[in-house]
Amino acid sequence: MKSGDMVRFAKCFPVIQRRSYSIQKKHIGVLLEHDKIQGMVNVLSEGEIYRLRAELVEKAGKKDFDVEDEQ
Repeated sequence: MKSGDMVRFAKCFPVIQRRSYSIQKKHIGVLLEHDKIQGMVNVLSEGEIYRLRAELVEKAGKKDFDVEDEQ
């Protein structure tokens, strides 16, 4: 991931389920910064900046922006 990429992410993450792979990442934003050493990212979404762990963020794809389903 690079700065400026569209990403999807999870806003909250329960500590108990730390290694659960069924986390729903349903929020969309723009990646501002990816600190690979600390494993943290900054994401801009709906006018707010979120600082999250990198495991909660992934690059958004075509299925996230499918316009035909919304009509």
